[in-house]
Order: sequence, then structure tokens, then C-alpha cells
Amino acid sequence: MNNIITYFRQRYSGIIFWLLPVYILLFAFAPLVKTGSWQVDWLYLCIVLWVALLALRLFDDLSSSEKDTGKPDRDYTHAHGRKKLYAFVYILHLAVFVFCFVTGKLFWAGYAVFILINEVLYLLGKIWPPGMPVLALLKYPFFIIWLEHSFTPHALLIFLAFVFYEIAEDPAFPLGKAWGWLCLAGITGLQVAGDPSHAIYYLPLGAGIALLYFTGVKYFEYMMLLWVLGVKIWL
Repeated sequence: MNNIITYFRQRYSGIIFWLLPVYILLFAFAPLVKTGSWQVDWLYLCIVLWVALLALRLFDDLSSSEKDTGKPDRDYTHAHGRKKLYAFVYILHLAVFVFCFVTGKLFWAGYAVFILINEVLYLLGKIWPPGMPVLALLKYPFFIIWLEHSFTPHALLIFLAFVFYEIAEDPAFPLGKAWGWLCLAGITGLQVAGDPSHAIYYLPLGAGIALLYFTGVKYFEYMMLLWVLGVKIWL
């Protein structure tokens, strides 16, 4: 238990992680938010997403423990605590399965398939370690597919948004600034393709975000995520 408490204290001291389920839900159900239709069990879905995000984040940290050895506040890199934390990952996965199976609100088998694919990808990622931080972002398009019950361009949109976020926020992220420009172009292109009638809004907004990215404005990465979500809800 001490290992788990220490992990929470070291890795979840800020508020951003706790807001992620809300962001993902607003992203997935933007049309309902736009029309004021709230026939969604928001509290239940927030809890399930939070548990699933915690399991996937912990699994990502444990998979990266060799790379993170020596960094401050990384007790999970110590061998004596990893077994307990790995057990906690599977307890969290089991909790998600139970939530899904009992309520029938989400497809539990879809989550199981993603967990298996995710673990295989992480094993392959050991062949090319720089790719592992990118693999960790696949959970975001999965959650959109899982919530919307189908593959839509929204899944690609949120993936590009979080790749862009990591490029802007983490200097150690393996993709450089040029990839950020490609992500920005892809996000704007998907917005225009999804609703060409609003291109007159999407293009200037995209240009404004590009200017902020170029100038290196502080907290740009959070502005960018709000831009992607705000456009999806209000346009």
C-alpha cells in the first residue's frame, strides 16, 4: 500500500490528470453539450475513465522504469515496489471490467482487446524505445472510439492534439517541433473536412494557434487543447 500511496504523491500532485476524464467526455459528447442534451451518465463515465487512465498511466510508467531510473520522484523504478504496482494495474483493469459488465454502458470486450493490443505494442516498443512515449498516447483515440462506439475522425483529432501537447510541453518527447507543425496542419485540416461551412472560422483560429506556437507563449499547450475542444463544442 505504501508503494501505491507514494506513486500517487509523486505522479499526481497536479490537477491536470484529474480533469482528463472530463476533457475526454466533453470531446466525445460535444454534440450533446452543444445542443444541451445531457442524457449521459457523466459521473459513472468519469469514474470509469479515471480508473482506466490511472491503470494505463501506471502501466506506461512501469514500462518506462528502466529509462526513468535516476530521475527524482520515481520510486516505481525500484525493483522492490514494481511487483505490487503491476498487481495494482491489473486490479484497476478488473475494476473497469466489472463497471462495464455490471452496468452494460460500455463494451467491456473492447477494453480487453485494447489492453492486449497495448501490451503487445509496448513489447514491440522495447525494440525502438523512443517510440514508447508516442504509443502511450494511443489511449486517447481508443477512449473516443470506446465512448462513441465507432471509429470517427474525432479519434484521430484527439490523438494529434495530444501528440501536439506532448511536443510543446515535454522537451524530451521524441518528436521534434516540425512534427508539431504537422499536427497543427492535421488538426486544422480535420476541422475543415468535418464541417467545410465553418472553414472561415477554423482557418483563422488555426493561424492564431500557429502564431502562439511560433512565439512560444507560456502555457501554449493548454491553450491548444482548449482550442481543439472549444471548436468541437461551439462550431
